[in-house]
Amino acid sequence: MVSRDQSASMEIKIASKPKETNSTELREIWLTEVKKRHPEGELVREVECQAAGGQGMAFDIEKELAGKLMLFRTAFVPAAEMLFEFSLVCPQEKIGANSFAFANLMTSFNLDLPTSEQRPGRR
Repeated sequence: MVSRDQSASMEIKIASKPKETNSTELREIWLTEVKKRHPEGELVREVECQAAGGQGMAFDIEKELAGKLMLFRTAFVPAAEMLFEFSLVCPQEKIGANSFAFANLMTSFNLDLPTSEQRPGRR
């Protein structure tokens, strides 16, 4: 998704749920991934977040891009058998409005999964 003025974008990726269940291990894995994607950036914020009934972590990286200070927010949330990755890229000076839209996107994500009795082949 791209903002009307095309200065910001948001993205959602869905992958297999990680095998690790320890929140400290997951945080380290996610932080390493974010730093690998933005090696020249500076980590400025790290917060817990929620989406789709799961709890995860969000990381904010600031870096200069084409002469402009940009914010790259990446949130990882394991839920059900999946890992949801939400990303926001926007100019640092527009983080207020874009942060609100990003939070709305994450909180609107809901999984209404059937119980084990309703799933075929499950006991």
